[in-house]
Amino acid sequence: MSDPVARIIEQIIEREGGFVDHPDDRGGPTKYGITLRTLEDWRGSDLTVDDVRRLGAEEAALIYRCRYVEEPGFDRLPPTAFAGQVIDAGVMHGPGRAAVWLQNAVGTSPDGIIGPRTRAAVIATPVYRAVMNFAVEQLDFIAGIVSRDPSQAAFVLGWIRRATSHLRNHPMGTM
Repeated sequence: MSDPVARIIEQIIEREGGFVDHPDDRGGPTKYGITLRTLEDWRGSDLTVDDVRRLGAEEAALIYRCRYVEEPGFDRLPPTAFAGQVIDAGVMHGPGRAAVWLQNAVGTSPDGIIGPRTRAAVIATPVYRAVMNFAVEQLDFIAGIVSRDPSQAAFVLGWIRRATSHLRNHPMGTM
């Protein structure tokens, strides 16, 4: 049996790509989307840009699984057509924020905790509605980033394309 979370993580690593150190990126240097700060937290020590540069895809995948899937409770959600959307948004903007967006998208109290009520609401909400509502939450957040800090406009097109890629990948007829 295949592991859908492993496939989602593989896709995120592919999208994030190799080492990047864009001067306007507030996250600083990244590899596979893993920031220096995330890597330091993961390894429990002070690191350098070269440590990020040497990060392997296997360790990045493990960080994603532990910190961006299991810790926020996304692995306890029922299998859905939009799990990749939720996990990817957690990678882009933080898993706590993605959990709140998920709860808003399915009409539960937005406390950031993926518990039985959130799981039940995910099951009860038509997938297309959840996907659309979640995308609205994410796009609104992206607009706010650029509104507050125009230097981030360099990234907005990529963020929007990534956030809406989940809409293109879920035709209404298959939801």
